[in-house]
Amino acid sequence: MKRNMFLFMVTLITLIAAKTQAQFHKYDIKSGIATLEFVSTVGGAQIKMTKIVYFDDYGMKECQETYSNGKLGGVFFCDGKNKYSLNLKSKKAQNQGTSDRGIGTRIEIHDMGTKEDIQSGKVKIISPMTLAGQPCEVIQVSKGKTPDIYGGWHHVMVYMKSSSSGVSTEIKAVKLEPNAAVPKEKFEIPAGFSVQ
Repeated sequence: MKRNMFLFMVTLITLIAAKTQAQFHKYDIKSGIATLEFVSTVGGAQIKMTKIVYFDDYGMKECQETYSNGKLGGVFFCDGKNKYSLNLKSKKAQNQGTSDRGIGTRIEIHDMGTKEDIQSGKVKIISPMTLAGQPCEVIQVSKGKTPDIYGGWHHVMVYMKSSSSGVSTEIKAVKLEPNAAVPKEKFEIPAGFSVQ
């Protein structure tokens, strides 16, 4: 009797854990495209880039393309199982390890700090902002002299402002496309690429 009860409890716990894991959604919408402008200032010099983030399956699949002066310079993606970095010049895809939760940062207060950080006010929700016509939740994280600010659109990171040691960085969404039809090729190794 005790053995049967033990087996029943183990089975029940396993089923609950599997169901919880299967239901996890990193983002609140199934798919989308976010175009972000990236500006980093070091001393008086500015570095400007554009990053386009594609996601599907609620963020389990995700692709980040980085452009400099309008030219594609880098691609990093997750196909729902593994993360890959593409070297466009050598046509090589480097496997960066397993991941079933995409590659981007999820913007949610409980993911940004511990329970103690939230209770003390080191991590807190502040006034929302509107980016590219979309409402965004804003979280302030105070861990250094200047707080970092993060903006989330359906938990997708679409804003970030940070500064430390003479370097300031701001990432800001300029275009947001909810429920976009993202081509499956964004989450696949292109033809002609070798895998390392």
